[in-house]
Amino acid sequence: MPIIVLAHNEVNLVTAFLNHYRRLCTPHFVVVDDGSTDGTPEHFAAQPDVTLFRPAPGSSYAADKHIWRQGLLDTHADGRWALTPDMDEFFVFAGRHDRLEPHLRDLDHEGAEAVLTVMLDMYADRPLRDHSFDSAGGRTLFETFPYFDGPSPAPFGYHFLHNSRKRRRKLPTPPLSVHGGMRDRLFRAEHTDIGALRGWLLDRVAGLDGPVTPEGVSLLKHVLARPFIRAYFRQALDMHKIGLVRWRRGLNYGGAHCLRQRLPLSESIAAFLHYKFTRGLSGLQYTARRGQHFAGARHYHQMLAAEDILGRSPVFEGSRRFVDISSLAGIARAIPAG
Repeated sequence: MPIIVLAHNEVNLVTAFLNHYRRLCTPHFVVVDDGSTDGTPEHFAAQPDVTLFRPAPGSSYAADKHIWRQGLLDTHADGRWALTPDMDEFFVFAGRHDRLEPHLRDLDHEGAEAVLTVMLDMYADRPLRDHSFDSAGGRTLFETFPYFDGPSPAPFGYHFLHNSRKRRRKLPTPPLSVHGGMRDRLFRAEHTDIGALRGWLLDRVAGLDGPVTPEGVSLLKHVLARPFIRAYFRQALDMHKIGLVRWRRGLNYGGAHCLRQRLPLSESIAAFLHYKFTRGLSGLQYTARRGQHFAGARHYHQMLAAEDILGRSPVFEGSRRFVDISSLAGIARAIPAG
C-alpha cells in the first residue's frame, strides 16, 4: 500500500512511524526528505520498503509540498488506496479488522473513495515546552504521550462546521470541517466567549456523531446553525484531513486538508494520532524560524508567544488516555452496517 510522506529533521519519529504502518498494512513508503540534517534520510534509505526522494534544487516545502505529494501519488498510487500522513501522524481506524487491507475492501463495498480523518493532538501530563521523544529512550510514542481531548461539552471536544458555499465549490471534499482538540482548547477556546446559543448548537447539531456527508434534515440543521457558530470558529485550526484516499491521476489537494474534486466519502471516521509536540521548546522554535508551514509558521509563533500555556500541563477533566481504538468512541467510528 502506498504511504506518501514528506519529512524534515524527524529522526526521533522514523522508527515509530515505520513500525506503526508496518503493523497496520504491507506498506510501500514513498518519502520526500526536505533537506534533513539529523540523519532522517540515512535512516529511511536503509529500509527495504522505502523509496526516498529529495526535492529538486530551488523548490521548497512552503511553495511546492502539494506538487511533491500530488506527483508521487500520481506515480505510485494511481487507481489504488493510499495514505498521506505527516511524520507525526499515526493512522487508526474503527472496524471489523485489525489490518488495513481487508478494511479497504469494506470501503470499496460501501462505495467510498475517501475517508475523513480527524487529527487528534496527543500529549503528556507535563508542560508542553517539555514534551520530547527519543526513540532510543525505552518508551513507545504511545506510552510517552497517552492523552488526547475526548468528546466534551462545548466549547471543548471536537465539532463539525458546515463549510461555506464558496469553499464547497472550490474544495468540495469534505463538505464539513472539524475543529477542536488540545491546541484549540489551550490557545483559542479557553479565551473565546462561546455564548449559550452557540454552545447549545455545537452540542446538538455539530457533534461528530452526525453524518459526514449530511443530507435532508441533517443538512438543514447544519445550514441553519452555521450563521450562529461560524464566527466562533474564526481562527480555529482545521483538525481533519482526507488521510486515506483511493487516488486517481488528476486529483489534487487544495492545501493539506481538502480535495478540489468531489469524492464519495465513507460514513466512517478515522483518526490520525497527532504527535505535534515531540522535540520540546527548541523544536517549536526551530519550526517557527524555518517558516515553511502555513503563513510563515504563524501558528508556531503564536504558540511560542503564549509562554504561560507552554509552561503547564495540557491535561484537563476532558482528557482521555489512548489504549486502543475503543478509546476513541465518540470520535472515530466504523463503516455503518449494511
